[in-house]
Amino acid sequence: LAMENLRAISTRDFRVVEEGLNLWVTAWPDEHTAARLLLPELFERLKVRGEIVMMTPTADRMLVADSADKDALLALFEISSSLRKQPRPIPMQPMVLRKEVWEPFVLKPNHPCYQEWHLFCLAAMNVTYEQDAERIFKSTKDAVFAPIPEVVQDSQTGELYTKAIVPEGRRTSLPRCDYLEFFRQTE
Repeated sequence: LAMENLRAISTRDFRVVEEGLNLWVTAWPDEHTAARLLLPELFERLKVRGEIVMMTPTADRMLVADSADKDALLALFEISSSLRKQPRPIPMQPMVLRKEVWEPFVLKPNHPCYQEWHLFCLAAMNVTYEQDAERIFKSTKDAVFAPIPEVVQDSQTGELYTKAIVPEGRRTSLPRCDYLEFFRQTE
C-alpha cells in the first residue's frame, strides 16, 4: 500500500538541467525523495548511453546523470556539493542503478572524473561524521571527537589517500579512511 501511495504521488517527470547535458533534476513537494529509489521504473524513461547515476543531496531534490557523460557527472558533483549548504543536507554517496538495484557508484582511478568523485565522496562522508557527532552529543551530552579525514596526495606517486588523527584520551568516532594516526599531546 505504501509503495502504491508513493507511486501515485511521484508523477512528476525529471527535467533537463542544461540543454546538451545528460543531467536531470526533479523536486517533489514532500520529503519522500530518497524513498523513490524504491521505484526504479521512474528512471526508465530517461535516455542514457551509460548507467543511471543518482544523488539526493536534500530531502526534496534528486539529481540523475548519465554515467557516459563526463560533463554531466562533474555537474552532478558540483550541484550536489552546493546543495549541501542547504538546511538538513543528505550526505548520500552517488548511487548507480543496475538491474533495478541501487549500488554505490564507484569510479576507477583512471576515469577522467575520478578525482572530483573521490573528493565528493570524502566530503559527503565528513558531513556524515559531523552529523553523527552532533547526534551523539545531543542524546548523551558527551562530546565525541569526530576527526575529519584529510585528503593527502602522495608526493611520489600522485595517488590520493585519506588519513585522520585520533587523539589519546578522548572519546572518538573512527572515520572510514585509509590511515589513522594516533597521537599523544605530550609526544
